[in-house]
Amino acid sequence: TYYERNLPERAADVFATMLRIAPDCPRALVNLGHALNASGHHAEAERYARRAIQVDRLSPRAHYLLGLTLLMLHKN
Repeated sequence: TYYERNLPERAADVFATMLRIAPDCPRALVNLGHALNASGHHAEAERYARRAIQVDRLSPRAHYLLGLTLLMLHKN
């Protein structure tokens, strides 16, 4: 995958396309957030993490993404 090949921008494009088809897909929201973090777009990643939690408040992946993203935001 693009993400595994260290191409987070291309991965983000794929996940954004997925969200145009299925805007409430928690997995796509979380994956886009991770790709954005890997690209250095932490504020945008936070937005997708929070949206993923709105869609599936029990998702451990979404909560992990939010925590990770907030840590990254405070490091910069």
